[in-house]
Amino acid sequence: MNLMDFICRIPLFQSLSLGEKRRIAESEKTFIRFDAGEFVIREGANSSGFFVLISGTVKVTRNDLPNKVIALLRAGTIFGEMAFLTGQRRSTNVIANEDGVVVMKLDNQVMAQMSSELRDKIKDKLIELLVKRLNQMNDALIRRSLDGVPGPNTKPGPATQPGPMDDFVVEHSTKNS
Repeated sequence: MNLMDFICRIPLFQSLSLGEKRRIAESEKTFIRFDAGEFVIREGANSSGFFVLISGTVKVTRNDLPNKVIALLRAGTIFGEMAFLTGQRRSTNVIANEDGVVVMKLDNQVMAQMSSELRDKIKDKLIELLVKRLNQMNDALIRRSLDGVPGPNTKPGPATQPGPMDDFVVEHSTKNS
């Protein structure tokens, strides 16, 4: 599969015109190759780009859990979007899992070269992706709660103790103010 075909299959780019997809594919500076063990992203770094995994696999880790692979990402996956949108430091490491990993890096410099319409389309898609991931996280928390599995902020004990969803519950008063 050639690069244009691959870009056309990535949901982030599906709403773009063929010309916009071509401009992205032709931007050679955005494609970076990594070998096994090389860091694509380092936890705590203050970098602002996001990535699309073009080929190979990468593993996601955290410094406080160095031997635990949190996720294994495959071609087509978008990662690093939180730091891109918020300017926050990187919250995880992303490490090439094999030789020949290729990523497309889209940072503020690359985005500045795009039309404002194209930038808006990409940012809208990133927001959709984040909302989808947030919904998946909420569903997972609810399933854990229903299965009686203690969440990260809970202690085993009576059902009256705070549960994993308590951080998301807003007190509602029925009194008239």
